[in-house]
Amino acid sequence: MHPDNEDKNLLNGQKLKAMFIAAHKYFEKHVGEINSLNVYPVPDGDTGTNMGLTLKAALEGIIDNKNNNIGQIADLAADSALMGARGNSGVIFSQLLRGCARGLRGKKEATALDVAKAFQYGVVYAYRAVSKPVEGTILTVAREMAKGAKKASRENAGLQKMFEEAVKSGFKAVERTRNQLPALKEAGVVDAGGQGLLVIIKGFLAGLDGNLDISTFANAKQQYLKTDQEKESFLTFPFCTELIIKGTNIRCNSLRRDLEPLGDSLIVAGSENLAKVHIHTNHPGEVIELCLKRGTIHNIKIDNMLDQHRKTLFDHEKEQEKEPKGAETSGVNVIAVCNGSGIEELFKNLGVSKIISGGPTMNPQVKDFVQVIRDLEGDCIILPNDKNIRLAAEQAAQLVNKNVFVVPVENIPQGLAAAMAFNEEADIEKNVKNMQDRMSDIKSGEVTFAVRQGTYHNLNFNANDILGIVDGKITEVGSMPEEVLGKILKHMVDEESELITILYGKEVSEEEAAKLNEKLEQEFPDHEIEIIRGGQPLYYYLVSVE
Repeated sequence: MHPDNEDKNLLNGQKLKAMFIAAHKYFEKHVGEINSLNVYPVPDGDTGTNMGLTLKAALEGIIDNKNNNIGQIADLAADSALMGARGNSGVIFSQLLRGCARGLRGKKEATALDVAKAFQYGVVYAYRAVSKPVEGTILTVAREMAKGAKKASRENAGLQKMFEEAVKSGFKAVERTRNQLPALKEAGVVDAGGQGLLVIIKGFLAGLDGNLDISTFANAKQQYLKTDQEKESFLTFPFCTELIIKGTNIRCNSLRRDLEPLGDSLIVAGSENLAKVHIHTNHPGEVIELCLKRGTIHNIKIDNMLDQHRKTLFDHEKEQEKEPKGAETSGVNVIAVCNGSGIEELFKNLGVSKIISGGPTMNPQVKDFVQVIRDLEGDCIILPNDKNIRLAAEQAAQLVNKNVFVVPVENIPQGLAAAMAFNEEADIEKNVKNMQDRMSDIKSGEVTFAVRQGTYHNLNFNANDILGIVDGKITEVGSMPEEVLGKILKHMVDEESELITILYGKEVSEEEAAKLNEKLEQEFPDHEIEIIRGGQPLYYYLVSVE
């Protein structure tokens, strides 16, 4: 049938592909806006980034497929989205697609009623993926969108009208989320996942209208889906520049404004007498000149991230060549997600079989877990070490034909504690129980920086302020990492505490760590103190007290 004569109230495979292309293009414009809605103001696997990468994975699965069968295209998109899903929001979105594909299975074309029913399947699958669904999230928005679509389809509305009603219902549901969850109400924002889903469905609607010529996307793969080599050209500011300023009138806010035009990923933290600067830039020399106007500079470090990127790709390829595929070890294997050479070494020394690189801002895909599980012989225990990674690990466990348990550790200190309880001679059930018991014996803390201005439980902070976190709750705000670390330790250490372990990140020098050790030994003379290089990015210190 000639495209001009196609029934606009019937959806086929190629029209669906056009909708995915339009949604991906539209979503890219809103990633930053969605990321800014994250309630927790720390560097994390941002919702917009994770949903965008999951949507991209779905598109990659269908971009070259010429099939006009909507059921088959929907299946391919859902399978690809699931394997490429990142973060909790990405996994939930992939489950929505999976349920929709189930509803469209076996169909060559779909009416508005067919699509509305498929949306209902999607909601069911998404709710199943979450053990404890909460109102005011992406799940709520998906449910209300499905209701709007269903109502419109029952009134014999066409596809265009049905999607418009879904968007209207979704908009109302997103607005309601700011009052459904206390954290959203306090932050004055709507749910990021719900907003992300609304943006995607708006993109689908844009791809559905009659003005979209599918042939204009003949080169869509080249236009929208970049390879690692192509991404290098988008590394606008390749020099990671770090230094410390010592002076008498540094004026951090003024310095931050002066440095902002020179790059991105800017952090200026400290006081009038001592400040730390981190920036990705094209002109390290100009950064140094501006800083010299504020005082003397120390601990200068300039890294070429483009060289690091290429080395990472090369090392990964060499590692793949070196490691045999297929079964590697038998018995019970432990898989840990982490980032930082020191932390990786600690996990390996505790008997972890495989490390998956990832953590805050670097949430692994479901397929990363699946591949590692399949490469290992025997049962597997996964330590996600981040609450935003757990759902991806759980989805991977369902996709393999072997015994896999996910221990719900939410941070690196908990993960290391769990790994300490691993006994390679015990069976998997015994190990899981011991690991869960062990992780509950410690108090965990983190020192990082705020990614935006905001309020958390009556604590006010600005972007780049230093945050102290104890057991997942922000308890301290300050200007210097060591100052905030001292404050959270006072929350964590009590009469029953014996051991304080601190992993220092890549932003902290060995000299700074040694001075910190001396100071803490004086402050906590009755406690054993271990300060270990973790090498983790973004988090100055990771702390465990037991």
